[in-house]
Amino acid sequence: MIFKALRKNAIPDGEKGRDIRERFKDEGACRRCGKCCHQGFIIGGRFILVPELPCKHLTGDNNGGYSCAVYEKRHEVEWCNPCNEKTVKQGLFPPDCAYVQGVINYHGKTTTPDEDREKVRKALRRRLKYMPRPEYIRARDWANFLKSLYE
Repeated sequence: MIFKALRKNAIPDGEKGRDIRERFKDEGACRRCGKCCHQGFIIGGRFILVPELPCKHLTGDNNGGYSCAVYEKRHEVEWCNPCNEKTVKQGLFPPDCAYVQGVINYHGKTTTPDEDREKVRKALRRRLKYMPRPEYIRARDWANFLKSLYE
């Protein structure tokens, strides 16, 4: 479990739960926002989305959406988070994602509100000071992000 508060991401029992689980199989439900493919960190009890740290395989399209450059082989990389009950329970999707609609008390990756931005930057500076770059993040994105934390 990513953190204690995410235990609330419960898929209901019965028909409603079956409907949600079936939705996981519907690739057409994806908005292609790419938020589930960006790094997130737990800060102050919230799962904060870091838009500057996309997966190295995430590519933008001409319509403002995103796609995965290795989509057909995504299950062969250990860091890919396919939409399933486990990843939903971990909160890896934003609250407005179609795949998590109907999940009881869903808490997932959210963007940082403007009023909390400096607090989040300070927390990230402390947390990331000695953290190595995750394999799924491009080296230049990681370096630029770390640099931006001190600007």
